[in-house]
Amino acid sequence: MKKSLCSSRNGLIPVLLILLISPFFFHCGKKPASVKAASGNSYEKTIQTRLDGLTYSHYGYKQIRPVKRDRDAWKKEHLEDLKDILSGLKQGYVIELRGHSDSRESRKKEITISHEGIGRLRSQFLKRLLLANKLDAGSFQVTSAGADEPVSGISGTDPGNRRVTFHIMKRE
Repeated sequence: MKKSLCSSRNGLIPVLLILLISPFFFHCGKKPASVKAASGNSYEKTIQTRLDGLTYSHYGYKQIRPVKRDRDAWKKEHLEDLKDILSGLKQGYVIELRGHSDSRESRKKEITISHEGIGRLRSQFLKRLLLANKLDAGSFQVTSAGADEPVSGISGTDPGNRRVTFHIMKRE
């Protein structure tokens, strides 16, 4: 007697979930053709210096959403600064939200999500948080560096690498 795919342990439902989620994980580290890294003129350097202080780094192991208490603290401390930066952002620029993971976050035996996938989901969640606070969707570009850009001076496996960073980018 054949078992139904839906009733088997490795059945149809997990496969469908993977197929639904998988588009988020292809080409995660690549930037869209319409955006390129800023060249580093004085305006861009000034904005990037301000953005460097906004790093969002309140993530547990494989978490894409930090706990509400940490989200609220980050918003209280940084949201007005980000609004101020966006209000003065010159036309032709966008803020890249670049998600990161530590190097051990995709090594479990359960369903594996790539480092880039975890980073992308983190930056997408942060973008939704910013949009919920009435910031313009067109001001942000979501990307992922995965585990490829660890924080300088710490191990790639350190939880401090679980973060979303902000970068000024120029539209082409």
